[in-house]
Amino acid sequence: MMRRFFRRASNALAYIRRGEWKELSARLRFMLRRTPAQRKPPEGPLDRMSWAIVTPPHGTYIATLIARRLQAWGVKAEILHSMPGRFHHDYYIVLAPQVFSRLPPGERLYIYQLEQTLASDWFSKKYLHQLENCRAVLEYKQGNLPFLAGQGIAYPHVYHLPMGGNPDLFSAENPPRTARGALFYGAWKANTRRRELLSALENVLPITRHDQLFAPALYDDIRRASPLPVVLNLHHYDPAQLETPRLWEAVSLGVPVVSEDSPDGHEDPLLRQALHCVPAGDRQALAQALLAAAHQVVDPASRQSLIAAGWQRFSFYFDRFLLAEGFVSSEDPRLSPQAPDTLPALADAPENIPPRWCLTLPETDARYRSACRLPVSRHYVGLRKRPGWQGCALSYRQIARDALAQGLQALWVFEDDISLPADFEARIAEIWQHLAERDDWDICVGHLTLVDAALDIAAIDRLPSGNNLLHVNQFLGMAANLYHRRALEIMAGWRPDTGDEYDNTIDQYMKAQGLRTVAAWPYLAQHDDEQQSTLWGFNNAHYRSTIEATRQRLDELCRPDQAARN
Repeated sequence: MMRRFFRRASNALAYIRRGEWKELSARLRFMLRRTPAQRKPPEGPLDRMSWAIVTPPHGTYIATLIARRLQAWGVKAEILHSMPGRFHHDYYIVLAPQVFSRLPPGERLYIYQLEQTLASDWFSKKYLHQLENCRAVLEYKQGNLPFLAGQGIAYPHVYHLPMGGNPDLFSAENPPRTARGALFYGAWKANTRRRELLSALENVLPITRHDQLFAPALYDDIRRASPLPVVLNLHHYDPAQLETPRLWEAVSLGVPVVSEDSPDGHEDPLLRQALHCVPAGDRQALAQALLAAAHQVVDPASRQSLIAAGWQRFSFYFDRFLLAEGFVSSEDPRLSPQAPDTLPALADAPENIPPRWCLTLPETDARYRSACRLPVSRHYVGLRKRPGWQGCALSYRQIARDALAQGLQALWVFEDDISLPADFEARIAEIWQHLAERDDWDICVGHLTLVDAALDIAAIDRLPSGNNLLHVNQFLGMAANLYHRRALEIMAGWRPDTGDEYDNTIDQYMKAQGLRTVAAWPYLAQHDDEQQSTLWGFNNAHYRSTIEATRQRLDELCRPDQAARN
């Protein structure tokens, strides 16, 4: 502990000596966000804790997902529709906290943020204060994260927790039946927009309306209908975000679903597979979609598979939250595996080229959007754990384990804060052509961030393009690397209990393993100066002087008089 204190004090003095007041301020704010006053470590094992999920009736579906996953961990979890008189549970997850007159103590409270940010008036000072003064915020919409960050509710205080399917609601035993009527449930009596659309669409198909019917009575009503109804989803606002809780609920019940589309509809391609989506407010398109869905036969096997995938995704994100908050161990085999991609792949690598994966955190929106633009074959959602360097290392460990499980012999891993040169595709093809048949390397480093005086270049492979591969005796930098199988095996063996943030970060760990390293020169990738470090809380531009010193060192070692090295 004293070692860590003196090192952090030394780092702070270094900021002051260099006059980097802005960077020092950013680092201090980051540290304070990382360890708020109300954050005490969980006491005791998770399966001996009691949790309550407190929600208004319309949030029952979401509360059921949470309770189901907690119960899988052996937790005593109950759903409450009113705030208890005494807060005797260990922890609380509250949905729609603004409708309750009182909340549990902040040190035992998590809030699941479910309000729309496009056209909602719920974000009052009181609500923002509630979000700021709980242990953490769970956010269901990727698109809401920039808005929350603008209000000061930002990473690492926020976790993305997207909706998913509930396999308990689906019955594969019932034969599919053609649906003829439609059902709308939700607030419509006081909503002019919905009321007018419903009145117009009733001329096309009979529509049953429910304004105050909630689960489980709602589910019983749907299941009693013969044939099963088409569930119609209409926006409360215009513009609006997609009502993913209601839609996943309807999908889980196994019925056809017609919905108005939204600007954020692309966020959940898994859900969209089960929807008839039409432009918002387009009455003709809604009518046509209702008629088509009225004659749709829902295939039980494909619907069940989709619901299971949605549940897997929810479980992954919820377990990721439990891990980060210290409730479960990174070594626990019950942790749900990586979720299906939520971002489309932008590159399909040929079979003879190593695949490219990009490590990203959805809670860091600017970097996440940067990941969307990188030419990769998979977006890998990083794990989180306090302190952040452990979450980073766990993410790389899991990437390596997944790659090995798939039988990969080599893998590119990019971080989401890089920029790539115009000739990137040609360069990585040339690098692989040179390295593919060789077995004298373990890792190819796309960007050497930091070296020390002991750096030595044993050989220089000069490629036809004029670029080089340097055989070096050390590396530090994970921005864009190609890992051979031995490097993946070593990465898969990282352990959190063998050091601290100064000698057991994933790059320091890999550096200490004696990996046979080649480095692309000039660099294959650059750090994007506009992005923010997720580990240390400052802008990437802070690295500029370190990177420049490394570049000068490599320039010196690669002078023309070194041409004999090849």
